[in-house]
Amino acid sequence: MKKVFILVSILFLSTSGISFSQSLSKREVIQMESDAYRHYRDLNFHEALPIYLKLDSLDANNPKYIFPIGVSYLYFNKVDLAIPYLEACKDKKEIKSASLDYYLGKAYHLSGQFEKAIESYTEYKTFFGHKNTKQHKKLYEDIDKEIEYCKNGIVLYTLPVKVTISNLGPSINSQYPEYGPVVSGDEREIIITSSRPDTRGGERDFHTDGHYFEDLYISTSDGVTWEPLTRMSDSINTNDHDASVALSADGKNLILYRYTNDVLENGSGDLYISTLRDLKWSNAQKLSFSNHKYWEPSAAISSNGKTIIFSSNRDGSIGGTDLYTVVQNDQGVWSIPVSLGATINTARDEDSPFLMPDGKTLYFSSKGHSSMGGFDVFISHLSPETLTWSKPENIGYPLNTPYDDLHFSWSADGKRMYFSSIRPEGYGDRDIYSAALIKEESTIDTLHTQFSATVRDARSQAAIEAIMKIYELDNEGATTSNIRQYTISMEPNVSNSIELSKGKKYLILVEAQGYKPYSERIDASSTESLPLEKMFSMSKDE
Repeated sequence: MKKVFILVSILFLSTSGISFSQSLSKREVIQMESDAYRHYRDLNFHEALPIYLKLDSLDANNPKYIFPIGVSYLYFNKVDLAIPYLEACKDKKEIKSASLDYYLGKAYHLSGQFEKAIESYTEYKTFFGHKNTKQHKKLYEDIDKEIEYCKNGIVLYTLPVKVTISNLGPSINSQYPEYGPVVSGDEREIIITSSRPDTRGGERDFHTDGHYFEDLYISTSDGVTWEPLTRMSDSINTNDHDASVALSADGKNLILYRYTNDVLENGSGDLYISTLRDLKWSNAQKLSFSNHKYWEPSAAISSNGKTIIFSSNRDGSIGGTDLYTVVQNDQGVWSIPVSLGATINTARDEDSPFLMPDGKTLYFSSKGHSSMGGFDVFISHLSPETLTWSKPENIGYPLNTPYDDLHFSWSADGKRMYFSSIRPEGYGDRDIYSAALIKEESTIDTLHTQFSATVRDARSQAAIEAIMKIYELDNEGATTSNIRQYTISMEPNVSNSIELSKGKKYLILVEAQGYKPYSERIDASSTESLPLEKMFSMSKDE
């Protein structure tokens, strides 16, 4: 589950005019610079950052130091610390690097400053937009995707989901990364992944991000508090990376992800399963459908244990990792994997599936669809009539953030989500949180009206086809769980029968391909305030 941090080079025009502390010789400073740059070049930010901070204390605001400090803080997801350093670099003529605008855009993006992020990303594109090499075309496409993420974020931030989010506390979380929570059906047991000094091997993985190798940890709850985490047995954990993936509803079957250094070099990883027998976990065995030639980092298991949905970058994937399903027969043999298809899978990565006990509700993470940055969590429903999955919907902010949102688990009743996130109130890196959905009480007194809507191009006034979503708002202006969607055709004066609750407020979001999203709030407190006829004017997304 590790990801490599891509470092873009930076060039400095001049190193003259450096002042040194009287306590250090010029030779000692040069040696510190050499050590810092070597660690930085090797992506060993744990070692590079303290040296650069020391150098900055000797010669403040030196571009040779403040740029790698800003990038290092960004790597550690400390965007509030990264932004001032990166912003200071903008005024430094010594810095000649397109990567500055990229990193500054990424920092703004992660902090939710989407407009500023779009400006920086757009500036970054000017450095290579005119070049026609395959590498630069790919960069151009990737930055366009980041800009699209920011535009999605602007919309999602205006439509917050009503939830209560709670940190699981110091018994579960630490200064080190915690993620991948899987919870038993009764919510009395949680298994997570963490990179801590007390992992079985106790070594750091400098092939990727310098964190300690991952291990699985377990905790139990009395329904109020969680016991301190304990590392799971050697039948589960190895000296290499081991990560929690899925736990059956009865808490007896655990799917985990594992790779060794050899596998890492091949860019692969496999899924394993362990069974709880007599209060002991069996030695993890590789699942037969998990192929060592491919990368298969996550899975979901049905309540009866007979169906598994998993992610894989195997041949035939639409793009990156896709979601596949397998079914176990009466002899215990798993079927050939079948793709969930283009409704779920995109040209970007899909990962972290979670199947609700009904077997018809699928949550998963995706970098495609309407993500606001990296992975967002989406929901889709299986039609019992057609056996096809519905178009995925983003579950919304603040459950989703500009960071990667994946590796999560839902309670059996669907009221609570356990997930990992980087938040200001956290204990260090990624922490485990729970989110309880707040549902508004239904209003019996409703008002019926015929809502006639038309969508036109703002410049040509030509009718265009669009999607109109109706979001019910609570008293604080946040969206509730009541969301409805309508298709507005190109035919003028098409009438849509919409039921509105008297005394409620709503947000209307109109989306059309190639156009900027349009939103408007309406008040249904009285008949007179309802716009019985409405024409939406849409501007092209240029």
